[in-house]
Amino acid sequence: PPREPAVAPQPPTDGRGPAAPFRFLRDAETDKLAAILASERPQVIALVLSHLPPEQAGNVLVRFPPALQVEIIRRLVDLEETDPEILREVERGLEKRLAEVVRSQRRRVAGLSAVEGIVRASGPAIATQILENLSRYDRPLAERLAPGEPRFEELLALDDAALASVLAAAELEVIALALLGAPPPWHQRVLAAMPQREAEWTRQRLASPGPVRLRDVEEARRRLAALARQMALQGKIRLPAAANPLA
Repeated sequence: PPREPAVAPQPPTDGRGPAAPFRFLRDAETDKLAAILASERPQVIALVLSHLPPEQAGNVLVRFPPALQVEIIRRLVDLEETDPEILREVERGLEKRLAEVVRSQRRRVAGLSAVEGIVRASGPAIATQILENLSRYDRPLAERLAPGEPRFEELLALDDAALASVLAAAELEVIALALLGAPPPWHQRVLAAMPQREAEWTRQRLASPGPVRLRDVEEARRRLAALARQMALQGKIRLPAAANPLA
């Protein structure tokens, strides 16, 4: 019987025809893609950018130094049709390097999660000691692991004792400024947590605030939030769960 004709292997498709070159790069993070391409020759970078959507290609291009941008643009202008085998070779190399970057990032995330779990499981005193020791050698990492700075409104979720501790450590003028423009329930919650004399002074200040700039109010709220974060790091209070990623 006659033999069936040999069928040449077909390039991969997405159901609508041959897959576009470098299609796997379209979902890559721009910074990671630029970092990977930065070690390539301008001709290769131009080749890759020519196969990306224009907006993505532009976002990658602007991350290179100006001189390299000019060289890449020149290569793009003079770019000719590339041999398919060369395209596939470049694709394989970039796909492998991108996969290595993703795997490395996943390992770092897993390691950070493990450390966060240790700090979270420790009591306030031990967690504070760990973070204080770490900050002597690696302050940025210690700050990543430390409780996040709460928003001013989240301070209202503190228990009575914790809120009273924060207010006792703050300046009265800062408290009054932070309360300007706040809803009445906020006033009631804060004033109820203050000693009677300080609460009365704050009421009078709120009744006659005088001219106040919005940025001064925002700064006062930020200072109270920062104070709460500092006290949490010292183990003096516990932040509400919404403001504390380690809670």
